[in-house]
Amino acid sequence: MLSKVPPREQSNRRPRHDSHPDLSLDASRRMPVIPVLQSVARAARLDLLARVANRRRLLIVTYHGIRDDASPARSWLLLPLSEFERQVEFLGAHYDVLPVDAALAETESGRPRACITFDDGYRNNLELALPVLQRLQLPATIYLPTAFIGSKDLLWTTRLDFALRRVDDPTRSLFADWASASRAENGDVPAHRISDALKQMAPAKRDEVLMRIFSHVPEPSGEEAAPHAFLSWEEVGAMEATGLVTFGAHTVNHEIVRNLDDLSLRRELADSLAVVRKRCARPSSVFAYPNGRDIDFDDRAARILEELRCIAAVSTIEGLNDSSTPRYALRRISVGGDMGFAEFRSRVSGLDSQARRLVKEGARGG
Repeated sequence: MLSKVPPREQSNRRPRHDSHPDLSLDASRRMPVIPVLQSVARAARLDLLARVANRRRLLIVTYHGIRDDASPARSWLLLPLSEFERQVEFLGAHYDVLPVDAALAETESGRPRACITFDDGYRNNLELALPVLQRLQLPATIYLPTAFIGSKDLLWTTRLDFALRRVDDPTRSLFADWASASRAENGDVPAHRISDALKQMAPAKRDEVLMRIFSHVPEPSGEEAAPHAFLSWEEVGAMEATGLVTFGAHTVNHEIVRNLDDLSLRRELADSLAVVRKRCARPSSVFAYPNGRDIDFDDRAARILEELRCIAAVSTIEGLNDSSTPRYALRRISVGGDMGFAEFRSRVSGLDSQARRLVKEGARGG
């Protein structure tokens, strides 16, 4: 069984907008050693040993969208179909693949266990991913931001991604100033820093900045938006009827829960859970945090989720799960659209997160 200890208490101090906010600046400069260690480990196929060593730990993999290999759409959220097929075939061959709720209820067995999850509820989960899951008879859980299901809206992060691709450097720099985004040492502003800065704002302030940004850029075309279209509730029902797919809550408006005041937080959690429980025949009792980094949720959310009869919550903190993992901060391996098979194999084995942890510990100790 996994621990019910809530996530660690977090201060109200806003972290720096980098990919490893818990490291000091000096330590973060050492992080380039991680890709080197990972490359060496992959070349040596140490993932085979890591998978054996971690066979009693629970693996939870998360996807977002799937795209046809020939599609011109490019986004970290969209994994090519051929890569998805190869990855889940690997999971089916080497793991007992279980729904998340069942995996958390089951005692450890001799064979490694894995769960397949999707965040956000894109229609391509039905059109492209489901036929693969059906062919392989592999279950999955999809986490829904309930206000978007059946809607033609796009997530603000998706709209921002389109906007930042369309503007020149001076305009991007202007957007960065509006968002108070940090700059690189050479003065440039990478797109992810603008997004990260906005993700740390309270919703009202963020939406104010986004309105200014979007007023300068045309809306994505229908063709551009199509890969990011959401399921309808009828499609949710059709997927559930296959017996392979369960659905869980992912807030109402895809809000980063740590940015919310207490009342708004409870509404986002309670209302999304209520809708999923009403609409679905077999709703998951596991919640998924939007964005899901350790700076994106806190112990308030864990307490409310427990009150609302959720048995656990999944994050995007990378790693595998064992009895020491906080029940309301379960680790997952997030698969992006640019992840090749060698990297996937290494990450799901636990090898990459272990290498990263060793470097962090060395950085703190040094």
